Amino acid sequence: MLKRIAKGYSASEVSFLMGRDDGAVGKLERFYYKTLTLEYLHIYTSILDDDALNGIIVSDRDEWHDINYQIVKTTERTVIRHEVFEILNDNNLRQLFNLFEPNPEYDKFKYSTSYEMGIEQAREILKSLLEGVSFQTPESPLDIYRRCRRICTYNSFRPRYVQAALNDITQSKDYPKLKRIKTKKHGYLYEKAF
Repeated sequence: MLKRIAKGYSASEVSFLMGRDDGAVGKLERFYYKTLTLEYLHIYTSILDDDALNGIIVSDRDEWHDINYQIVKTTERTVIRHEVFEILNDNNLRQLFNLFEPNPEYDKFKYSTSYEMGIEQAREILKSLLEGVSFQTPESPLDIYRRCRRICTYNSFRPRYVQAALNDITQSKDYPKLKRIKTKKHGYLYEKAF
């Protein structure tokens, strides 16, 4: 979650780039899944441009033991706070972790003009790619986003722009058209519809 927030991506943006349903990364970060495959973790870290599967656990204890903890997510108008507390034997809480991230819903509202401009630029890039030889074979959302980001002239180009533009194009009746394919191994992929 820290890498995702540091990159400025929302959980739904990373879910999109992974080719998964919108809530997939949110469920992962809320420990919804009891098991996690190395492949899933690899895809997650590759999207965040993290070459290693590393982690740091800070502890002031010399021995291993289980702890009870409480995770608190507080959504405010402009920020979202993530806090982890250890529940001590006397039921008091000791804060272990505190992180703030911008509230993406506030950003959408605050900068709605730039949001629409980003979607429009993504739509134009995708249309030009569709007119060429792109999308002859199924492509992942991450590959599509990276290609669009290289072409883009918009400084803060976001995955949500490509996600919205792809959604518009796949639902459009006009040609050239894209179709969204759900695969078991790679999640959602996009391919030109003939």
